[in-house]
Amino acid sequence: MDFFFKPEPGGFPDNILRVQPDILPPGSIRIDEVWINGHKYTDFDAEALTIKLPTDQTEIKIRVRIIPADIDFDADLMEVTDGVAKINMAGSLEPSMLKYFKEELEKAHAVKGVVLNMEDLKSISDEGLRYLAFYKQKAGGNFSITISGAQGAVKEAIEQSELNEEVSLV
Repeated sequence: MDFFFKPEPGGFPDNILRVQPDILPPGSIRIDEVWINGHKYTDFDAEALTIKLPTDQTEIKIRVRIIPADIDFDADLMEVTDGVAKINMAGSLEPSMLKYFKEELEKAHAVKGVVLNMEDLKSISDEGLRYLAFYKQKAGGNFSITISGAQGAVKEAIEQSELNEEVSLV
Protein backbone atom coordinates (compact mmCIF):
# COMPACT_ATOMS: atom_id res chain seq x y z
CA MET A 1 0.00 0.00 0.00
CA ASP A 2 1.28 3.44 -0.84
CA PHE A 3 0.83 6.46 1.40
CA PHE A 4 1.30 10.04 0.24
CA PHE A 5 2.44 12.97 2.37
CA LYS A 6 3.12 16.64 1.74
CA PRO A 7 4.80 17.81 4.95
CA GLU A 8 5.81 21.37 5.62
CA PRO A 9 9.62 21.69 5.70
CA GLY A 10 10.68 21.98 9.34
CA GLY A 11 7.19 21.00 10.49
CA PHE A 12 8.20 17.86 12.40
CA PRO A 13 10.39 17.48 15.48
CA ASP A 14 13.90 16.41 14.40
CA ASN A 15 12.62 16.34 10.77
CA ILE A 16 11.33 12.79 11.31
CA LEU A 17 8.10 11.70 9.61
CA ARG A 18 6.43 8.75 11.36
CA VAL A 19 4.18 6.66 9.12
CA GLN A 20 2.93 3.89 11.46
CA PRO A 21 -0.87 3.59 10.99
CA ASP A 22 -2.55 3.50 14.41
CA ILE A 23 -4.84 0.63 13.44
CA LEU A 24 -2.03 -1.86 12.72
CA PRO A 25 -0.08 -3.67 15.43
CA PRO A 26 3.61 -2.77 15.81
CA GLY A 27 5.90 -5.03 13.79
CA SER A 28 3.24 -6.11 11.29
CA ILE A 29 4.43 -3.80 8.49
CA ARG A 30 7.60 -2.12 7.31
CA ILE A 31 8.61 0.58 4.84
CA ASP A 32 9.69 -0.95 1.56
CA GLU A 33 10.44 2.13 -0.55
CA VAL A 34 10.28 5.91 -0.31
CA TRP A 35 10.22 8.53 -3.06
CA ILE A 36 10.58 12.25 -2.48
CA ASN A 37 9.47 14.52 -5.30
CA GLY A 38 9.44 11.48 -7.60
CA HIS A 39 13.00 10.35 -6.80
CA LYS A 40 13.96 7.26 -4.83
CA TYR A 41 14.97 8.19 -1.29
CA THR A 42 16.88 5.98 1.14
CA ASP A 43 17.14 7.88 4.44
CA PHE A 44 14.49 5.91 6.32
CA ASP A 45 14.21 3.22 8.99
CA ALA A 46 12.06 0.42 7.54
CA GLU A 47 11.18 -1.27 10.84
CA ALA A 48 10.71 1.91 12.90
CA LEU A 49 8.52 3.30 10.08
CA THR A 50 10.29 6.66 10.11
CA ILE A 51 11.67 8.89 7.38
CA LYS A 52 14.38 11.50 7.92
CA LEU A 53 13.09 14.49 5.95
CA PRO A 54 15.50 16.47 3.81
CA THR A 55 16.12 20.04 4.94
CA ASP A 56 17.25 21.46 1.60
CA GLN A 57 13.88 21.48 -0.20
CA THR A 58 11.09 24.03 -0.03
CA GLU A 59 8.33 21.65 -1.17
CA ILE A 60 8.27 17.96 -0.33
CA LYS A 61 5.94 15.35 -1.83
CA ILE A 62 6.51 11.93 -0.31
CA ARG A 63 5.32 8.53 -1.49
CA VAL A 64 5.87 5.69 0.99
CA ARG A 65 5.35 2.03 0.15
CA ILE A 66 4.29 0.00 3.18
CA ILE A 67 4.33 -3.80 2.98
CA PRO A 68 3.69 -6.64 5.42
CA ALA A 69 6.79 -7.38 7.46
CA ASP A 70 6.97 -10.95 6.11
CA ILE A 71 6.87 -10.09 2.37
CA ASP A 72 10.22 -10.51 0.66
CA PHE A 73 9.38 -9.28 -2.87
CA ASP A 74 7.95 -6.12 -4.36
CA ALA A 75 7.28 -4.95 -7.91
CA ASP A 76 5.92 -1.53 -8.73
CA LEU A 77 4.84 0.03 -12.01
CA MET A 78 6.45 3.45 -11.66
CA GLU A 79 5.45 5.07 -14.94
CA VAL A 80 4.59 4.60 -18.58
CA THR A 81 6.37 7.02 -20.90
CA ASP A 82 6.27 6.92 -24.71
CA GLY A 83 4.80 3.41 -24.64
CA VAL A 84 7.46 1.98 -22.32
CA ALA A 85 6.59 0.86 -18.81
CA LYS A 86 9.13 1.16 -15.98
CA ILE A 87 8.82 -1.42 -13.20
CA ASN A 88 11.00 -1.42 -10.07
CA MET A 89 11.68 -4.80 -8.47
CA ALA A 90 13.07 -5.50 -5.00
CA GLY A 91 13.69 -8.50 -2.77
CA SER A 92 13.56 -12.11 -3.96
CA LEU A 93 11.36 -13.19 -6.86
CA GLU A 94 10.50 -16.69 -5.71
CA PRO A 95 7.70 -18.81 -7.25
CA SER A 96 5.25 -17.81 -4.50
CA MET A 97 5.79 -14.11 -5.34
CA LEU A 98 5.43 -14.47 -9.12
CA LYS A 99 1.73 -13.49 -9.02
CA TYR A 100 2.65 -10.01 -7.73
CA PHE A 101 5.11 -9.51 -10.58
CA LYS A 102 2.49 -10.66 -13.10
CA GLU A 103 0.00 -8.14 -11.67
CA GLU A 104 2.42 -5.27 -12.28
CA LEU A 105 3.16 -6.42 -15.82
CA GLU A 106 -0.58 -6.68 -16.52
CA LYS A 107 -1.04 -3.06 -15.41
CA ALA A 108 1.33 -2.11 -18.25
CA HIS A 109 -0.91 -3.47 -21.01
CA ALA A 110 -0.67 -2.10 -24.56
CA VAL A 111 2.93 -0.94 -24.23
CA LYS A 112 5.73 -1.56 -26.70
CA GLY A 113 8.27 -2.44 -24.03
CA VAL A 114 9.20 -2.60 -20.38
CA VAL A 115 12.24 -1.55 -18.40
CA LEU A 116 12.75 -3.72 -15.34
CA ASN A 117 14.87 -2.00 -12.71
CA MET A 118 16.46 -4.89 -10.79
CA GLU A 119 18.91 -2.81 -8.78
CA ASP A 120 17.27 -3.89 -5.50
CA LEU A 121 16.45 -7.45 -6.56
CA LYS A 122 18.47 -9.95 -4.52
CA SER A 123 17.48 -13.17 -6.32
CA ILE A 124 15.27 -14.47 -9.11
CA SER A 125 13.95 -18.01 -9.39
CA ASP A 126 14.02 -20.18 -12.51
CA GLU A 127 10.23 -19.78 -12.65
CA GLY A 128 10.62 -16.00 -12.71
CA LEU A 129 13.12 -16.23 -15.56
CA ARG A 130 10.88 -18.62 -17.52
CA TYR A 131 7.93 -16.28 -17.02
CA LEU A 132 9.93 -13.35 -18.42
CA ALA A 133 10.91 -15.40 -21.49
CA PHE A 134 7.28 -16.48 -21.98
CA TYR A 135 6.03 -12.91 -21.53
CA LYS A 136 8.48 -11.66 -24.16
CA GLN A 137 7.44 -14.36 -26.65
CA LYS A 138 3.74 -13.72 -26.04
CA ALA A 139 4.17 -9.96 -26.55
CA GLY A 140 5.73 -10.41 -29.99
CA GLY A 141 8.90 -9.63 -31.87
CA ASN A 142 8.55 -5.85 -31.67
CA PHE A 143 8.21 -5.89 -27.87
CA SER A 144 11.35 -5.04 -25.90
CA ILE A 145 12.42 -5.91 -22.39
CA THR A 146 15.32 -3.99 -20.88
CA ILE A 147 16.78 -5.11 -17.58
CA SER A 148 18.72 -2.46 -15.71
CA GLY A 149 20.75 -2.65 -12.53
CA ALA A 150 20.89 -6.46 -12.29
CA GLN A 151 23.91 -7.48 -10.25
CA GLY A 152 25.39 -10.43 -8.40
CA ALA A 153 23.22 -13.54 -8.26
CA VAL A 154 20.45 -11.93 -10.33
CA LYS A 155 22.74 -11.00 -13.22
CA GLU A 156 24.39 -14.42 -13.08
CA ALA A 157 21.00 -16.19 -13.16
CA ILE A 158 19.90 -14.13 -16.18
CA GLU A 159 23.12 -14.91 -18.03
CA GLN A 160 23.03 -18.63 -17.18
CA SER A 161 19.41 -18.90 -18.35
CA GLU A 162 20.40 -17.23 -21.64
CA LEU A 163 17.52 -14.79 -21.13
CA ASN A 164 20.07 -12.05 -21.86
CA GLU A 165 19.89 -13.17 -25.51
CA GLU A 166 16.19 -12.19 -25.58
CA VAL A 167 16.39 -8.97 -23.56
CA SER A 168 18.71 -5.99 -23.27
CA LEU A 169 20.83 -6.20 -20.14
CA VAL A 170 22.19 -2.78 -19.15
